[in-house]
Amino acid sequence: MYFEDVDFCQRARKAGWTIINNPSAHVVHLRGGSSPVKSQAAKKKRLPRYFYESRSRYYFKYFGRSGLLTANLFWHLGSCIGLLRKLFNPNYQTNICERQWLDIWTNFSDPTAPYIHPDNY
Repeated sequence: MYFEDVDFCQRARKAGWTIINNPSAHVVHLRGGSSPVKSQAAKKKRLPRYFYESRSRYYFKYFGRSGLLTANLFWHLGSCIGLLRKLFNPNYQTNICERQWLDIWTNFSDPTAPYIHPDNY
């Protein structure tokens, strides 16, 4: 639900398909969202573990362990820049969720580990 769509596009492109983005297309979820990620991120609350499991798996699959490490280190660099911006402009709001600095390391040691069901966290 998170990085799987990007993974699918990568695989489709590798197979020779063309990826098209139609910005005027709209999708309506008639029965609500499929997960709390968007609403949790808007509230800056902690995101579910499966978001980070998917993120780690994607970066590892396409960029290896060094790519995953690089993505995590750049995330930390970006968060430091956001904190500096907040020092100079108290009105600036970062979009970092609580404990995200730690959660991005989820499954770093084993990115291909099976997903853990939310009921088993």
